[in-house]
Amino acid sequence: MSDNKLNLIVQFMALDNLSSTMKGIIGLGKTGKQELAGMKREAVDLNKQMAGVTREIGGATGNVTKLIDRERALGAAIQSVNGRIEQRARLNAIDARTAAIKQRSSQLVSEGQAGLMGAAMMAAPLYGVIKESQQYEREMARIDALGLGEGISQHADKFARSAHIIGNSTRDIAHAYGDALSIFKNTKEADFVTPFMAKMKFANHVLYGEEGSHYDEALMSLMKVIEARGGTKSEQSFAQQAEFAQKVVNGSRGRVNGEQMLQVMQTGGILAKTMTDKAMYLDSEPLMQEVGGHRFGTGLSAIYSNIGQGHGTLAAQREMLRLGLLDRTKVQFNAMGKLKKFQAGAFDLSSLRNGGVQGLVMNTLMPAFAKAGIKGDQAIVDEIGRIFSGKAASLVATAYLQRDKLKIQSDANEKAMGITDSTKAAKNTFAGKSADLVAKWQSFEEVLGKKGGVMDAAAIGLTKIA
Repeated sequence: MSDNKLNLIVQFMALDNLSSTMKGIIGLGKTGKQELAGMKREAVDLNKQMAGVTREIGGATGNVTKLIDRERALGAAIQSVNGRIEQRARLNAIDARTAAIKQRSSQLVSEGQAGLMGAAMMAAPLYGVIKESQQYEREMARIDALGLGEGISQHADKFARSAHIIGNSTRDIAHAYGDALSIFKNTKEADFVTPFMAKMKFANHVLYGEEGSHYDEALMSLMKVIEARGGTKSEQSFAQQAEFAQKVVNGSRGRVNGEQMLQVMQTGGILAKTMTDKAMYLDSEPLMQEVGGHRFGTGLSAIYSNIGQGHGTLAAQREMLRLGLLDRTKVQFNAMGKLKKFQAGAFDLSSLRNGGVQGLVMNTLMPAFAKAGIKGDQAIVDEIGRIFSGKAASLVATAYLQRDKLKIQSDANEKAMGITDSTKAAKNTFAGKSADLVAKWQSFEEVLGKKGGVMDAAAIGLTKIA
């Protein structure tokens, strides 16, 4: 069998296969296992360096700007190596499959069954067409199964076929649209949500490799977070929250995503829903990464209970009054002139709502402590313990002790790539171009295989001939 026929078989057998010619064009292909082993050693070394820098940051007490910069540079290097490892492993697998096919084809030809190889070559692409069409029909059936009314799947089908989002096949878009419908239950919101989520999925899959595939569930969680925070009231509101969320993913190198944010929403109560978008995403991400989404959320809820609703101890409330942290017009006094209790709103939470827990520490607590002559880390942490209790005290104390690092990280989040820039960055990589090519081919296969399409016509024609 000729090499040209063999290359056709290889490319039709799996969409991610590359011919030897294509491997030559992209500059990969013949170094094989040795190259892969070298890249893995490089990845191990980089991860060791990253672990060392992370330990240094954790133990640092002064300016950590250079360490943060080093951490980000190492993160980019690790991401690059992981991408190269993924590409090399894929090509090695193709080489192995190609060798196996060559061996089997030679055997068949020697046995006088060259015709069987020709038939296999003719049938291989048809399998992909049929499979893609079936999967797309399954997506439409799932949308019908939501029970949202007549015409919904037709609308979803029209949207998916006209969207043309980079790195997403028609089926990918239909799947994302179905996810949006499952949460928002109407096409108006699904129409403007789906493009954002599809672009984020493409960017994260490309930029974070195998780790990016875990973000699919995280994107679903993120949609729930944005909905809970009123982000579906307008396209502008949703766009801003989605943009900030992507900055968080990039700024934390994937450590904080929609799953952690949903944990905050589930446990953070009123404050998690009423903080500004910047405070919730960009300012809170470093502390969220430090303690985890669940602990951050429970800490927020405890802070609101302690100082927002006046459910703290009487001693704590009197200490807040002494420090000038309470609005005296909202405080009830006993016959002796001492605080009896304070009403909701006596403690101004605007610094927290606008700047996260760090905003509360730096803009409200620290000035009050300084005015009262409370100075030094130990004295300030002790004072935090007098005002707050339990989880609230732990979170506020962490925000104070890590204030310098948290400030650097939150500032860096503002400069991190959002959706548009992440999509552009992913688009210009080999992995991004490959993903887009595969998506376009899958869309083409779906068109060939759909009811009333080329495959249907061919089947009818063959039936008539028979």
